[in-house]
Amino acid sequence: NPVNDNVQLDAVASYDPSGFKTRPGLWVSDEFASRVGSKAKPVENLGAITLSSFGLAKNAYDKDIKSDSNMPANHVFESESEFVAYLDQMIQKQSEGKEGDLLNNGYWNIFYVAGCVVNVGWNSDSREWYVRAWNLDVDFWGAGARVFARN
Repeated sequence: NPVNDNVQLDAVASYDPSGFKTRPGLWVSDEFASRVGSKAKPVENLGAITLSSFGLAKNAYDKDIKSDSNMPANHVFESESEFVAYLDQMIQKQSEGKEGDLLNNGYWNIFYVAGCVVNVGWNSDSREWYVRAWNLDVDFWGAGARVFARN
């Protein structure tokens, strides 16, 4: 189900992804670090972009989500470098679990990145964002999760 087709992400003058690691307010899994973080390189002059977000009305596998007619054709982030820069921006906008585009209610936020799926969630007990990466179609995502796609 479409939630917001105008998630605004600001332009990024320069970004060094080496800082996207476990720190106060953020926990980054080893899987994310190896599958995405290790491929991300410093970037400069990224333009502003918009994303669309979709709520899962029922449990679904990645293949079901990706083939849904609502998903934009280019929904996958092909550049790990750009993805990490934009994700860090989203998380910083919602530091301390503030309200915003990312769900902060225990449900996952899902992104597709160059051959894997990244899930982001707010852990209210430890007061930090969790960021993980998985192989595609390993498990299903529960109803209530939110999927983000490039426009």
